Formats: sequence, structure tokens, C-alpha cells
Amino acid sequence: MTKAGLPGPWGREAGRGGGWPVNWNGISCPGPAGIAGRSQRRMWALDQTLRRGGGRGGSSVGAHRDAGGEQARVWLSPRREPREVTSPRRLLGQTLLALALTTASLAWIVHETGPLESLFRQVRPGWLLAAALALIASWAVRSLRVWLLVRTLGQRASFFGIFTDFVASLFVSGVTPTASGGFPFFVYAMGRRGVEWGVALAANLFDTVLNVLTVAMLGALAWALLIGYAPAGGTASILLVGVGIWVVMGGLLAVTTLLAPRFAARGLYRLSQRLKREDRRPSLTRLVRALAAQVAQHTRAIRRLRRRGRAPVVVNLVLNLIYWAAYLSVGPLILTALGLAVDAGPGAPLWLDAVFAHLNFHLVQNLIPTPGAAGGAEWGLAYLFRPYLSADRLGGFVVLWRLITYYFQVAVGGLFLPRTLRQMVRGPS
Repeated sequence: MTKAGLPGPWGREAGRGGGWPVNWNGISCPGPAGIAGRSQRRMWALDQTLRRGGGRGGSSVGAHRDAGGEQARVWLSPRREPREVTSPRRLLGQTLLALALTTASLAWIVHETGPLESLFRQVRPGWLLAAALALIASWAVRSLRVWLLVRTLGQRASFFGIFTDFVASLFVSGVTPTASGGFPFFVYAMGRRGVEWGVALAANLFDTVLNVLTVAMLGALAWALLIGYAPAGGTASILLVGVGIWVVMGGLLAVTTLLAPRFAARGLYRLSQRLKREDRRPSLTRLVRALAAQVAQHTRAIRRLRRRGRAPVVVNLVLNLIYWAAYLSVGPLILTALGLAVDAGPGAPLWLDAVFAHLNFHLVQNLIPTPGAAGGAEWGLAYLFRPYLSADRLGGFVVLWRLITYYFQVAVGGLFLPRTLRQMVRGPS
């Protein structure tokens, strides 16, 4: 065992730069000692690596000598691309299903609320353009949050490259159930761009935890303000449930990914050793060891973030607030485009109702199991805005809101997708 590497599969170098291991099947690499001796040495090596925060893990060369680095690269190599990339037929089917469901839902809502010809003649295009620009600004801020975290962790990455990958992941999120495909796609794209796998995962998880906590705080504030208005009683009740779910999610994510990732790494490593001793299910053993390697890299990245103090947390929280200010302004801007007075209302101003209803929708939309939340998103939004808009305005608002926040997002993401896929195939330069 050398200082830079670990024995067996945890430290074998995989070659140069961003290269990939040549031997796909040679993962276990048993040494001359017995199983018990190997297990003790490897567990000690993993523990020492986690204690010293990764050794040379911050450099581009040291990244290939990290504990579990090879296992992670094997499992996330081009042969292990996300299914959304390797199955174009599946992706096309989900896209067509999402478009069909959302189009049918919009048509039914328009049928129930009345024709839109006279309403759309009154639309002010400048405000719709402002809504689209606000959405694009939220994408830029979201990419900036991750880019700054990656830079804080000592990795070099182009902001435009991170932005491109994130916008492409919006397309994948828009056509996968519960938006589940966007996160792994984004992490994988960053890894293929040359960012350490552990850094890419840690930056995104750290950002996700703070984003969830920010949404929970905004939701609690919205509930406290909305509960005083009689027309918003139902909305406030749903919002409280959503806030509770997000608080639980944020707590679990914080504990498992930020506070105690080392225990998860050691637990997965011990499980992999047990599976290896039993000599059963080799594919499951490889998967568990790859996961343990990823968590080990993630642990070192989190340690580096902790050594930076409060600065990354404060900067990320400020950018989160800017992100949500841009994202939640889309609803009021669409209402203004329809000619509504957003500063008036029977209770709270209409813009405040729109912001809180939009936030409410965001809290629950990922529970809709269809691709892009198609079908449920349209009816859910119509239900949330029904207390604030008349029937002749409700249908037009839902149509415009869905066109900007879904169709526009999927279309722009689709334009960026080929560039990201080419980068995935090419790999780090």
C-alpha cells in the first residue's frame, strides 16, 4: 500500500487524466492475504482516508488515487450512463406522453372555463417576455450556485458549461416521472465535463439541502401570512402539509448527506465485504462497493466544504433567495400580461396570492407520478388559483403559465441537450 493509494480495488490507478479503467471485470483484485486480513486493511485504509479529508483528493491527479475512485468511475463510466441517455426510445415515449397529457388537460380546462380569443387579444407580450426572462434568470442563478460550490471545492469548471448541463437536465426533468431524471443527469454531465464525481455529487446535494430548507422557510412564511385571509384557507392548509413534507425531506437530506456521510460510507463498505465473503450476487456486490466509493468521495468533499466555514452556506442561501424571487415572479408577470391589477384584491394583493399559490404548487408537484407532472399540474394549478381568478381568466392563466414554465423550459432544454450529450460522449478534455 502506498501513501497515495489504497490496497485492492480502493486504490488501483485507472490511467491518465480523465481516463477510464481498462479492465471492466477486474474490480475485486484480491490480494495474497486472507479475506479477514484484506477486510481489516481496507477498512483501516478507508477510515484513514476519511479522517484526513482525502489527502491529495483536491488535485486532478490525486483524484484518480482517491479511495474508491476507480469503483466510482467504473460504475459511472459511459457504459453506465443514465437510462434517459441510453434509451432514446424511452425518452421519446415519455416526451410524447407528457405532451399528450398536458395538452389534453389544457384543452379540457379551456372547455370548462370558456373561449380564450377575446382574452388573448388583450395579452401584453412585453410582460410575457419578462416572465420568460425571469425564468431564464432563475436557471442562471441555480447554475451559479453549483458553479461557486464546485470552485470552492477546488475544481475548475466553466460557468457556461455548468449552465448548459443544467438547462439540458431541465429537459430530462420535464419528461421523467416526478422529475426524477434531472438530478442524476446533471451530476453525470458534470462528471463527464471533468469535475470529480465526489465534488459534483457533494455540490449538488449541498445545494439541494439548502434549497429545500429555503423553500420550507418560505412556505412557513406563506402559511403564516395566508392563514389570515378567508379565501386562502384551503390553499394555506395544503401549503402547511407541503411545508411539513419539505421539512422532513430537508432534515433527512441534511443528516444523511451533510452531517453523517462517513457512517454511510463505512456501512456500505462493510456490507460490500459481507456480500463478498458470502460470494453471492457479484453484481450487487459491485454496486454496493461503487456506492461506498461514491459516498467516500462525497465525504471528503463535504469535509472540504466544512473547512471553508460559513461562507458557502451564506452565499448559497442569498443566491437561493434571489433564485426564488425570480422564479416566483413568473406568476404575477403572467397575470399582469393578462391585464389584471396585481396590486389589488379583496384580501391580500393578487401578486401575493399568486406567489404563494405558485410556491404551494411547487411543494406538491413532484408527488405527481406522470412525466413532467403532466395532467396533474394543470388541474392542480387551476385549483390553487380558483379563489383568486374569475373563470374567464383562469383558463388563460393556466395555459400561459404552462406554456412558459413547461413547454418553453422543455424546448430550451432540448436545444441544449445535444451539446451536453456530445460532451458526455467526448469526456473530459
